[in-house]
Amino acid sequence: RGPAERTERALKQGPWQARGEFTELLDALAGRLAMQARQAATGTGRTTAHPMALTEAVEKVLATREQAQGNVNPQLLLAVLAEDLAALEVA
Repeated sequence: RGPAERTERALKQGPWQARGEFTELLDALAGRLAMQARQAATGTGRTTAHPMALTEAVEKVLATREQAQGNVNPQLLLAVLAEDLAALEVA
C-alpha cells in the first residue's frame, strides 16, 4: 500500500498499547515475515520478495518490538517501521 494507508494504520494504533496489543501485532508480523523468508529461500510459497530482504524485515520488526518496551509512542514506531518495510519492498 501507499504512504497514506501506512500513515492511517499507524494513527489507528493507540498510544497506550505499546506493551500489549502492539507487541502482539509485532510478534505476528515477525512470524509472518519469517515464514515468508523460509518459503522464499526454499522456493515454496507465493512471495516474490528476496529472502535477504525478508530477513532484514524481520530484524527491523524485532528491533521495533524492543523499542516498544520503553517509553515510546507506538504510533510513531509503527509509522517508521511501515516506511522501512516499504523501502525493502516486502510488506
